[in-house]
Amino acid sequence: MLCFEPQEKPFEQLKKWAEKQRNVTAFPYALGDHNGDVTMNAFPGMPRHSTLHTINPNFSHASKFAAMQTMITVPIRRLDDVVADMQLQESILIKIDVEGFELEVIAGAHETLHRTTACIIEAHTDEHFVDQPNLSKIMQALEPLGLEYVGNLMQHADPKFGADYMDALFINHRLLGA
Repeated sequence: MLCFEPQEKPFEQLKKWAEKQRNVTAFPYALGDHNGDVTMNAFPGMPRHSTLHTINPNFSHASKFAAMQTMITVPIRRLDDVVADMQLQESILIKIDVEGFELEVIAGAHETLHRTTACIIEAHTDEHFVDQPNLSKIMQALEPLGLEYVGNLMQHADPKFGADYMDALFINHRLLGA
C-alpha cells in the first residue's frame, strides 16, 4: 500500500501508522500532473480539507475556510513517476481523495490507472473549489483508461441540501475478465 500526504503534521501521523503496518509506505508529497513544488491552501484546524485549488467564494462555508487558511509550499509528484521502478501487484486498487485536484492526479497517473483493476474517487456534488471537476468530468477522464463508473460505495447527504459527496467506484472490466 502506498499513501501520500504532503502536509507535515498529517504526514508524521500517517508515517507512524504506516510503520506499524505490513507492506505500507508513506510518501511526503502531493500527487498531480507534474513533478516539482506547488502552493497548497492549508487549513491547520481541518487538514483533511486542504487543497491545491482555491476555495470557491460561492461555497457556503467559504468564509469559515478563508479565516483559517494558510499557504504552504509542498512537493508534488506524478504517480506514474513514483511507481515507475516498483513491482506493483497485478490487482491494483487506487483511492483518490484530493479535494478538487482529481483531474490533475489522473493526468499524472495514466499508465498506472490503465493497469488498475478498481479506482475509488471522492467526488463532490457542489463546487467547493475553483475548477473542481464534477463526477461527469471524472468519468470522462477515466473512461479512456478503461475505468468505467459502476456506482457509489458511499454517499454523504446533508439533511438541508441533499447529496454532498460520494466515493465513486470505477472498474476496469478488461482486467477483471468481464
